[in-house]
Amino acid sequence: MRLTTPVALSLLLLPLGGFAQDKLVESIEVRVTNVDVVVTDNKGNPVTGLTKDDFELLENKKPQKITNFYEAREEKNDVTVKATGEPSVAAPAAPPATEMPAELRRRRFLLFVDNYSMSGGTRKKVFESLEKFMDRSFTDGDQAMLVSWAGSLKVITPFTSDREKVRAGIREMGRLNAGASSLEFAKQQTKDRVRSMLAAAAASRNASGDVGPQMLSVVRAYADDVRNKEQELLTATRVMLSTLAGVEGRKVMVFAGAHLPEKPGLEMFQWVQQAVATSRYPLIMNPLSEGGYESVEKLLIDLASAANSAGVTLYTVDTLTSNETNVQETDFGDSVEEFANFTNTANSFNTLARLTGGVAITNTNDYNAAFTTIARDLSNYYSIGYSPSEEGGGNRSIVVRTKNRAYTVRSRRSYVQKTTEEQASDRVIANVFQEQQKSELPVTLAVGTPEKKGRDQYEVPFQVQIAPMLTMLPEGPQVVGGFTVYIVVGDKSGGLSDVTHTSRTIRIPAAAQKSVMSKPLIFNAAAMMRHGEQVLSVAVIDEVSHSGGFARATINNH
Repeated sequence: MRLTTPVALSLLLLPLGGFAQDKLVESIEVRVTNVDVVVTDNKGNPVTGLTKDDFELLENKKPQKITNFYEAREEKNDVTVKATGEPSVAAPAAPPATEMPAELRRRRFLLFVDNYSMSGGTRKKVFESLEKFMDRSFTDGDQAMLVSWAGSLKVITPFTSDREKVRAGIREMGRLNAGASSLEFAKQQTKDRVRSMLAAAAASRNASGDVGPQMLSVVRAYADDVRNKEQELLTATRVMLSTLAGVEGRKVMVFAGAHLPEKPGLEMFQWVQQAVATSRYPLIMNPLSEGGYESVEKLLIDLASAANSAGVTLYTVDTLTSNETNVQETDFGDSVEEFANFTNTANSFNTLARLTGGVAITNTNDYNAAFTTIARDLSNYYSIGYSPSEEGGGNRSIVVRTKNRAYTVRSRRSYVQKTTEEQASDRVIANVFQEQQKSELPVTLAVGTPEKKGRDQYEVPFQVQIAPMLTMLPEGPQVVGGFTVYIVVGDKSGGLSDVTHTSRTIRIPAAAQKSVMSKPLIFNAAAMMRHGEQVLSVAVIDEVSHSGGFARATINNH
């Protein structure tokens, strides 16, 4: 999907030549970064009633002044859950902190299910527990999006506040075909080929040096396939995170799956090592050192950084347990492989949760308890705000801790200070999936008739009307202002075009300002889109005040 360059831009009562694209002003904004923080005691119960004086916050190891502080906690008798799972009533809580603003209080759930890796029996339990979790946690004003991955991305339910739509989406995901059998078939096929090679080598009584490299080649091919699929999954996950980057509030992604290995193919290299060691014709080789598997740790860290940049906490639910073995496999090598497979994925899930302030739920079949842990986090937390330094940019480390070191503190580990352009790009993407983007600048969007331009390409003209409310600055006998229009196209499967933007400066005689700015500004453009239903999202940002307006339209090209 691509966007054309805007084909025309005109301001009522002024010729096109009156516009320029130079930067209007360099402004310094006072920004506040909010960090969601969960504090628990040594039994895992939430610690409530703390004040900002109980916390320390460091950015790049330098202490920061806490400027905003809010607490959210469950009001229903302060019911907590002990590590044993037995309910208990906490001691009377301290008075609540300053009331949290409505936008920060709003919760957004992104439920991402890796249907490709989960087995059929496990899926039923997971979806039943997921539905119970949402029934308990989803309240008025919350929003949820449901996404399934099965080799490709599918948005089952776009962001909605409708509880019934969320329930229906969970049930629909539960009915989708799983891909775990395909994963198991590929693994079994690889094992069969290695066993055949070992048997052939033993039968030939020839210590051929070709057998070892051939076996490793087979396992490498398997590992490469696993790695490629995992990269596609992580890319899809990152795309979905971008839908939350431009909105405020408590934002969480619940990621449920059974296969996200930190080192793709590692368990098969370990299996080969055992198979070679116990064969009747052992070969002198070390598959672990010669395997060639590659860690995806950097991709995992990049994904966690993207989540932190968007202010999203990741909760990972590993649906493969260490005692879940294939009944067809009985030898020692298979047991080693199964255990390695479990720990390999558990490591990835722990990395994602640890770096974003969430929790990794691993090695359990009690998914009700797993989701209860997540629900408790969402009902008992602190929102801590500070003004980051303006020095430099990029990724900055964040450490939040309590002065009472007996408490356990979880929060995101990094923060990215984004430019105004990056923030606007985030918000125009979020606007594809959420209609409730806050607009300070009224903007309307009108779409023309799509014109087919190729086998699967349509040119869609559209017009953006901008309310004449831009901030204008005096400059001699003139006043100057400007705006930037951001454009992106998305589809119901989560596909996104690149964000295109164009800026215009407006210079008019001060005496004519009232007359000229009495009518809306008109922006005409066209977007190239694919066949099917697409969502066109636009944002208009005032270049002086940085206030923004958003609009979106659903287009069906056929």
